[in-house]
Amino acid sequence: MILNAKHSDKSRYSGKVLLTAIMLVFIFVVLAVFMGYGVRVVAVNKCDQANAQLAALNSPQTPKDKPRIGVVKAVVHNSSSSSALVDETIVHVGDTIHGVTIVAIQNNTVEFSKAGVTWKQAMLEAPHSAWTNPAKDNSHPAK
Repeated sequence: MILNAKHSDKSRYSGKVLLTAIMLVFIFVVLAVFMGYGVRVVAVNKCDQANAQLAALNSPQTPKDKPRIGVVKAVVHNSSSSSALVDETIVHVGDTIHGVTIVAIQNNTVEFSKAGVTWKQAMLEAPHSAWTNPAKDNSHPAK
């Protein structure tokens, strides 16, 4: 007895195509999970670093009789108008706070000037010594 069954070419490949499609979907899901986990780890690490820096600035080892001034807490950089949060005050280029003038605001840093001294300070970085030093009075030359 001879069976003359006609098989189409499509039925031979449909199993392989389906298996390949399932494998590709599985690979994309695995990649998406790993990429998502990696992004979360980086974000958490940056948040942890910022919290650690802020905690160091507010640590009990900091003298309590002298409040710490000049801490850049945030920067909003825009091509037309940038601003920064210094201590509890929002400042712009040209503003003066605690006798210190804001010269420039970049992505993560603010450039300050006081009594001829210019410096850059990053967010949550310990304040420059010029913040607490009194400005020199150049109007009366020393004798």
